[in-house]
Amino acid sequence: MESDHLQQICKKLIDQIQNEERGFVYRKYENFLTWFGMGNRRKFELIDQIDSQFQRNNISIWKGRKKQNSIRNFKRGETITLRFNGHKIKRKAMSKGKEEVSYKNAGTVSVVNENSGIKLYKHQEEAIQKLQSQIGRSNGDIFSGLLVVPTGGGKTLTAAYWLAQNYLAKGKKVLWIAHRHELLEQAKATFHERLAFKDVFGSKSSFNYRIISGIHDIPVNIKPTDDIIISSKDSLNSGFDHLYNNWLKEQDEVFLVIDEAHHATAKTYRKLIDNIRGKVSKFKIL
Repeated sequence: MESDHLQQICKKLIDQIQNEERGFVYRKYENFLTWFGMGNRRKFELIDQIDSQFQRNNISIWKGRKKQNSIRNFKRGETITLRFNGHKIKRKAMSKGKEEVSYKNAGTVSVVNENSGIKLYKHQEEAIQKLQSQIGRSNGDIFSGLLVVPTGGGKTLTAAYWLAQNYLAKGKKVLWIAHRHELLEQAKATFHERLAFKDVFGSKSSFNYRIISGIHDIPVNIKPTDDIIISSKDSLNSGFDHLYNNWLKEQDEVFLVIDEAHHATAKTYRKLIDNIRGKVSKFKIL
């Protein structure tokens, strides 16, 4: 690959990072390699060139909270985080109704006194009706179910919409688990940007959220006042004592959501699910 092309990609990365309030971008490693024409296999001579370009352009490479000295240190399926070391965090926000939407790892979301404008598709409305009827049959105690929607059909919005109306709006707790950083932020953005309106939350004026993962917040900071925790399963497995003592201990009902449910059969997921089920009398999982 020509050095000019490498420089163009690095410049594009720097532009992306500078436009992010959080000061970094992250990508799946296989997607990152594809940018540089390494879709099928890694080319270590090219990787060395990329490392050199990053160093010259003041870009650092991270795996979770650990800084790496080369992009050689990643495997397919992992997430690579890129930080521009000259970045200065901008206090910018974008307007949504009469409120501001900002990007932080934890905080309070104000419910806007306007309608969301969301128009659900027929299949989403039918799914929500099924959730309502099936969970209603559980008599408010234990529930376990699977929401199945085709790819691109709006699973996150469907589940979040029902939970916002039936749990968060009623002061109940939600724990949302996903295995990739971008899925965590997608869930947060759905509750924050698309659903924090009066036609969804009714008379509730605000709710508290926290995102937990290797690049977001950590379990020790969980507070009893958190209404929704959006987290990776690894962070909660390692910090389960904090989750229990700071959050679960005072709850008799928690709704657990596993994003991309086929992962839920893995041992690490089962460990977390079983630990939560054992601590909460009215345990519900979707």
